[in-house]
Amino acid sequence: MKRDLPQGFSRAVPIGEGAFGAVFRARQDDLGRWVALKEIRRGDKSAREEAQALASAPLACLPTVFGLVAGRRSDWISMEYIHGVSLRDLMNHGLEPRESAAICAALARSVAILHAAGRSHGDIKPENAIFQPDGRIRLVDLGFSASASGVALQGGTAGYLAPEIGSAGCDPRRADVWSIGVVLHELLAGARPSPGERGAGWKRLALEAPDWIPLVDLLLREEPSRRPSSMDPVLGDVPDVPGSGAAFLERVRELADRSLASRMVQEAGRLLDERSPSAALVLLQQALELDPDQSAALAMLPRVRLGAKAPSRSRRIVFALAIVLVAVAVAASLLHRPRAARGTRPVPAEVVETKERLRPDRNRQERRPGTAPLREGKGDSR
Repeated sequence: MKRDLPQGFSRAVPIGEGAFGAVFRARQDDLGRWVALKEIRRGDKSAREEAQALASAPLACLPTVFGLVAGRRSDWISMEYIHGVSLRDLMNHGLEPRESAAICAALARSVAILHAAGRSHGDIKPENAIFQPDGRIRLVDLGFSASASGVALQGGTAGYLAPEIGSAGCDPRRADVWSIGVVLHELLAGARPSPGERGAGWKRLALEAPDWIPLVDLLLREEPSRRPSSMDPVLGDVPDVPGSGAAFLERVRELADRSLASRMVQEAGRLLDERSPSAALVLLQQALELDPDQSAALAMLPRVRLGAKAPSRSRRIVFALAIVLVAVAVAASLLHRPRAARGTRPVPAEVVETKERLRPDRNRQERRPGTAPLREGKGDSR
C-alpha cells in the first residue's frame, strides 16, 4: 500500500509510532532537509494548538516544530528529525553503571527545562527519550492534551503513570515527576520499582546506585503533594556524575546509524513488493552508507536488479508472441491457397535470358542454314 504522505516530501521511512499515527523520517524537497513527519487526526484542535505552542516557544529539550502540513486523509506535523537512540534501545544493548548515571542526569536536566517553561510531557518513558551522540537527551511524542494548566492528562503508558492519573485536579508536572522516578529506577536498577518498595529497602538500587536513592525516593512518593512540583527545583539533588565518555558516544552514533539503516532496508523491501525498484535502490544505497556491514541490504540488491529488468523482459515476451502469431497466420494462408497456385513458381525473365546466353550451341542449331548471326548493337548483317 502506497504511503499517504503530504506532497513535497519524499524518501519516507517509518521511524516510530505517535499518539495518533506513524512517524516518518522524510526529505523536504523544496528545502533539501530531513524532517520528522508525525501524523495527527484531521482537525484535531488540541494537537494543532500544541504544535503552535511548541513552534512559538522552542525549547532545547524538544524537537523544533516547522509547521503543519495537510494530507489527503490526515494532517501532519513537520518537525526536526532527531538522530539518536531511545533509552529503551540503549538499555536493551546493555549499559555500564557510569553510563546509566550519566543518562539519568541528562534526562533530569531535559525534563527540568520543559517544566521550567511551564510545560509538561504527559508520556515520559524510555521510548520517548532520545539520546543523541552529543550527549543530549531530546523528549519526543508529547501527550498533546498535557499542559501545565491543571487539565487532566489523557493517554500515557501503563507502568509509568502516576497513581493520581485520571483524578480531578491532577497536576501534569507532578505526574511527570513520578514517571521520571520510574525511568530513573529502571535505568539504574534494571527494572521498574515494585509496588511498596521504598527507601533503603530497594536492594537493587542500593547495590547499583546508592547515591541516587534519596532522589528516586522523593520522585516516587504516592501522595502528589509530597512530590516536587516539577523537576526544576530538584536539579541540585542530582548526584554529581561524569559526562558520557567519547567511546560511549561513538557507540551511540553507531547504534543510531545501524537502527536507521535497518528501517531503510525494511522500507526498501516494501517498495520492491510494490514494484518500485528505483526508490528501493536509493534507500539501500543510503542504508549501506550508514552501515556498510548491513547484510540485509546486500542480500536485497539482486532483487532490485531483477525488478529493474522485469519491464524489458515483458516486452521481449510480447514481441516473441507477436512473431509466433504472424508465422501461424502465414502458414495458415499458404495451406488454404488453391493447389494450382501452389505449383512451380514462374521463372523470372532475367533468369531465362541468362540461361540463353550460357547455351550458344542450342542457339546455332535453331537458326536456319546460311543465315548470318546478327551483330549486337546495330542489328545490320554482313
